[in-house]
Amino acid sequence: MKVTENIYWTITGKVKDGELENIKKAIEAMVVATRTEDGAISYDFWLSEDDTTLHLHERYKDSEATLEHMKNVRNLLPAFIGCVDLEPITIIGNCSTELKQAWEAFGVKYVKILNCL
Repeated sequence: MKVTENIYWTITGKVKDGELENIKKAIEAMVVATRTEDGAISYDFWLSEDDTTLHLHERYKDSEATLEHMKNVRNLLPAFIGCVDLEPITIIGNCSTELKQAWEAFGVKYVKILNCL
């Protein structure tokens, strides 16, 4: 078995009433910032057909790249978080202790790799 060091998650949340245009602006700023990161593999946002539910899929090379991303967008997060009610987050991958500490305030759950291609 080849174990990947990738870290990834999918976040789902309800867009708050009247915040659709604001969340689009917040997302654009975060995407622009994330494009500068070598370790970002996926940073994809989707919106339900009725414009009420946001889905975000993120994937990073490893824990270090994930920490780099968190530092890179931390000043942009309040604008995003203010527009959406997020569901609980599960992070997939073998996270470093430092990465788990960085996520402590969010109350996330972790899933470790069992098997993969």
